[in-house]
This record gives sequence, structure tokens and C-alpha cells, in this order.
Amino acid sequence: MTTLYLIRHGETDANKQLILQGNVETNLTELNDYGRKLTTSAAARFSTLSFAQCLVSPLKRAQETAHLLLDHSDCPIKVDNRLAEINYGIWNGQSIPELMKKYPQYWRRTTSDVCGHYEQVSNGEPIDNVDQRVAAFLNSLHDIYGNQCIAIVTHGYIIQTILRVLQYPHIQTIKNLQTIEIQLNSQFLLSSKNTVTTLEI
Repeated sequence: MTTLYLIRHGETDANKQLILQGNVETNLTELNDYGRKLTTSAAARFSTLSFAQCLVSPLKRAQETAHLLLDHSDCPIKVDNRLAEINYGIWNGQSIPELMKKYPQYWRRTTSDVCGHYEQVSNGEPIDNVDQRVAAFLNSLHDIYGNQCIAIVTHGYIIQTILRVLQYPHIQTIKNLQTIEIQLNSQFLLSSKNTVTTLEI
């Protein structure tokens, strides 16, 4: 079995203000003081785990989270561009409640995620494209990290996409620093032998 720990990055001011971050990098999308404090505190929880590798989004908020969690260990941290958050196009940096009110047909209310062909009005990255890069990422894990324990530090939408690609139901809300443990068989398919566990930090 290969074990994945899916970890969402720590809190940013954009998270607090319900601003859609996407793949942009601004002062609002960096970890805030609370996010850094909570991530540093959570590092003790991860010290009991032995990761062969940490794969992380190229975005700063995810990379800082990974280093705060794992710099105490000898776990190597490697950037993988396929873990970058979805690019919401012109919606990046806008208020999530306002977008949901204006374009309700393009939002999944149970998870507050975009759905359908939202890119028709946002000029963002199509959902099918995100699914394809996430599926390619998961397939590459099988070849390189089979039967190992891997930490993956990324973003809310990407974690939901990983679950969707693995045909596991959406989790209603993925909070900052929430960690989801997934055990996968050799074909990287969820089955009755696989487990998906949500861990509280």
C-alpha cells in the first residue's frame, strides 16, 4: 500500500476574508501570523510520521507550510507544479460570496468550489485540465513512490480534485492544515481495501 497525506496549506488573510486565491501570489495569499503559529504547532504532530518524500505546490503559501511542518525532519521537500492551485482567471482575488451570488450556476455549494464550465465567464483553467494534471501526478507517484509514505502539501481545490479522480466523495469543507490520509492499492485505485481518513491537527 502507498500512503498519502494530503495537507492543505496554513491560513492566509485571503482565507480569512473569503477571497478566491487561485494561483496568484500577493501579500494576502501568504501565511498570516496565525497561520504560521498554528503550522509551527502542528509540526510536533508530524514528527511522529516518517515520510519518504514531501511533494509541494510551487505557490509560496504551500511551500512555507511544508517547511514549517517538516524542516525538523530529514524528509526531502520537492516542488511539483502539478500541485498548483487552479487558476480562476479574472476571478482570482475576488470575493467568494459575491461570486457565488452572481454566478450560482458555476458553484458547488456543498464545498464552495467552482463547477461546470465556469471558465466561460472567468477565463480560468478548465476543470477538465485540472483533473488531467492531477491524474498525471497520481500516476507518476505509483512509478516513483510505490509502497511509501508521501506528504503532499497543496490547496483546497487540488485536494478535492485528488479525491474526485480517485472516485472518493467530496469532503464538505477542507480547512487550513486539515490532513487527509489515503491508503492506495498498487493500481492507485480506491477499493474496499483502501481507506480515507480525515485527521484533525
